[in-house]
Amino acid sequence: MKKTCDILLIQPSTQDKRMFVHPPLGLLSVAALPDANGIKVEILDGNILSKENIKRIISGSNPRLIGITALTGPMLKDCVEFSQYAKKYSRSKVIWGGIHATILSQQVIQEDFVDIVCLGEGDFTLMDVLRNLDNLGKVRGILYKENARVIKTEKRPAITNFDELPFLPWHLVDIEKYVTPWTDASRTLPVMTSRGCTGQCTFCYNNITQYRGFSVKRITGEIEKLRSIVNLDGIRFDLTDDFVGAYPEAAIALARYMQKKGLKWSCEMRAVSAKENLLEIFKECGCRYVLIGVESGSNRILELIKKQQTRDQIIQIFEVLNKLKLRCTASFMYDFPTETEGDLDQTFNLMKKLNAYITPFPVQVYPKTRLFDFCKADNIDRFPS
Repeated sequence: MKKTCDILLIQPSTQDKRMFVHPPLGLLSVAALPDANGIKVEILDGNILSKENIKRIISGSNPRLIGITALTGPMLKDCVEFSQYAKKYSRSKVIWGGIHATILSQQVIQEDFVDIVCLGEGDFTLMDVLRNLDNLGKVRGILYKENARVIKTEKRPAITNFDELPFLPWHLVDIEKYVTPWTDASRTLPVMTSRGCTGQCTFCYNNITQYRGFSVKRITGEIEKLRSIVNLDGIRFDLTDDFVGAYPEAAIALARYMQKKGLKWSCEMRAVSAKENLLEIFKECGCRYVLIGVESGSNRILELIKKQQTRDQIIQIFEVLNKLKLRCTASFMYDFPTETEGDLDQTFNLMKKLNAYITPFPVQVYPKTRLFDFCKADNIDRFPS
């Protein structure tokens, strides 16, 4: 078989029904170092390509390593299908990464279609794996199989200096597929500002990762790189709630940069981080839209899920957003364990009270979260063993 790339990275379909497709930022992140070091990397996005096309490329390219990112939920079906296909129709080693592979690593590595599991961030791990496929014991932060044994290597420390990493290799994807209008901007793309989470929400496993914000230099560098490739008049800071709360001065500096460049932008933040003076500066600097995770209108539920905000705080910040005429969305969740009709009534009443777009989502109880442990301990739901 002819080898046309060294590493083939696959983003299975997220089955996301939103109006636009989100670029595979995680895979772009782990592809950056190998790409910068002359290793040929290819990214296949299941939200853009059909399964048939992805399978054709798997069997036709026969790379040394096939990496698949896994998130707990429906996309796991595609993760399994692509992995099984790769083991049957290529000689490639298959490595799983992503949050599902990290939190359920021992379960994942038992599958005969997975050779290696990346634990945590893969920025340095992926290139190390490729360089040491014949001696995986030298690679930190993985599980792998050797003579029917599962071996766990030394833990890889979390990245603390993101400035040392290359910018995202956008040339590895068809960037125009991801450019979309958003609020008042006609052409936008998302830019990351941090990793991990400072929150303690019991339904989320993002807080198992140490929170680290990117430097303003790093963030603006990514924006400059993007704008050198594609015409943009707006930027979406889709995961900035922690950045705003943890680094308000840096957030203001970033806002001033956006103003100087004449870019429109949107962001997400916590109700407790959305201070009025900060929002005034954001509005002045071109912010057009703010999303806040409200989750529930019941103080009892907010306390249960450790949201670190109250109903009154939520109402107050949306009053400020309305006063500033900033478009805003209130994201809610429903079907929490122990949630009563009274709790739901309070949530519906809050939805009506807030002058905002409302986006409701059912609660997903993910493994290794405190909400999962709560449900399992109280026999609220049944889970696979």
